[in-house]
Amino acid sequence: MPLKSIALSDLQKPETDARTAIDNAKFDELVASIRRHGLIEPVVVRQKGEGLYEVIAGARRVLAAHAAGLGKIPCMVTNMSDEQVDAVRLDENLIREDLNQVDIARYLERVMAKYKLTYEEVASRLGRTKAYVSQLMTLLHKDPVLLDMVEKEEIVYTVARELNRLPNENSRRRLARFAARSGANSKTVHEWVERELVDMNRASGTFVEPPPVTYVEPGSPTMIVHPCRACGRVGDINAMQIFRFCPDCGQLLEQVIYEGVFKDEQRVKRGSLSPAGGASRVDKTAVDGDS
Repeated sequence: MPLKSIALSDLQKPETDARTAIDNAKFDELVASIRRHGLIEPVVVRQKGEGLYEVIAGARRVLAAHAAGLGKIPCMVTNMSDEQVDAVRLDENLIREDLNQVDIARYLERVMAKYKLTYEEVASRLGRTKAYVSQLMTLLHKDPVLLDMVEKEEIVYTVARELNRLPNENSRRRLARFAARSGANSKTVHEWVERELVDMNRASGTFVEPPPVTYVEPGSPTMIVHPCRACGRVGDINAMQIFRFCPDCGQLLEQVIYEGVFKDEQRVKRGSLSPAGGASRVDKTAVDGDS
C-alpha cells in the first residue's frame, strides 16, 4: 500500500465504527505522545471521492492528531472493498484492549445485517466459535439491565454471560446486583447460576441431579460462597439456613426481598420490620428499593 501524507481535513470518519466511548485518560496520553513524536504509525485509508479519504483503521489516532494540532498525517492508501474493510475492522476491534464486548457485539450485528451473514459465517471469519457469536448477541438482546451493567463496568461480560443462562429475569438481576456488590468473578457466578438452576428444577418437579463435586483432600477445604437472598451479603453456603414455605408465601416473601426491605441490616436489627406481622406489616420506612 502506498504511503501518502494527507491533510486531516480530507479524512472522513469511518461509516461504521465499533467504539461508542473513548477513555479520556488514554486519549490524552496519545495526544501528548503525538505532540512529542508526531504520528509514528500511519493510519489506513481508502479514497472516497475527489480528494477525500475514509479512515479504515486508526480513527482514534486521527482524532488525537486533530487535538494535537497536526495539519497532515501519514496514511496508507488502499483500494479495499466494503467487505474487506469490515473484515479488517473486525480484526482490529477484537484485539483492541479498550473496546468492551458490548461495542464488539453491536459492531458484529451491524456487519451481519449489512452482509446477511449467519452466526457460523461470522464465527468462521473471526476464527471464533458459533457459541461466542451467539453469546454476544444474547448479551445485546436478552436483558437490557445486564447490558447496561456491562457498559457501565459494574459487572464484566463473562459474568453477564453466565447470568444470561437463567430463564428467570428476577433471578438474573438479583444475582447481577450481588455480583456487582461483591466483585464476584465469573467462576463464582457460574456456581450461583448452577444452584439456581437446580432450585428451579426442584420446584418444577423435573429435578436433574447435579454433576458430582470434586473431592477435596482434608486440610485444604474449599469454601463455596453464595449471596444471601435477603440482604445480598456473600458468605459460606454451609452456614446458611433453609426454610420451607408454601408456594403463595414463598412468592410473597420473594417479592418482599426483591423490593429491598432487608437491604438495611441495621433496620432489621432495630426492629423496623415486624416478623410477626408478615409482609403486610412491613414498616414502609424500611423499604429501600434495590433496583
